[in-house]
Amino acid sequence: MERINRDGKQHLYNQVYNILKEKIESGEYKNGEILPSEIKLSSEFKVSRITIRQALLGLEKNNYIKRRQGYGTEVIFSPETKRDEKAIGILV
Repeated sequence: MERINRDGKQHLYNQVYNILKEKIESGEYKNGEILPSEIKLSSEFKVSRITIRQALLGLEKNNYIKRRQGYGTEVIFSPETKRDEKAIGILV
């Protein structure tokens, strides 16, 4: 179980976002793997489903996950993807 600091200095959804992001970047959750359900994550982190949804929305916006109704939340991040995002160039 991950530790969530409830002292009010950082939003709960941001803490969940950072923990899940770290798990994805470290390979604990691998590319193509389906994340646990919102209900399971809310139970694991002891936060509401709304908090989990906000964290997942942030991960989706930053291309770590893809959410599909009826399928689940799939990890789409890989270390190669992160490297490619930093490369800037012009093809002629």
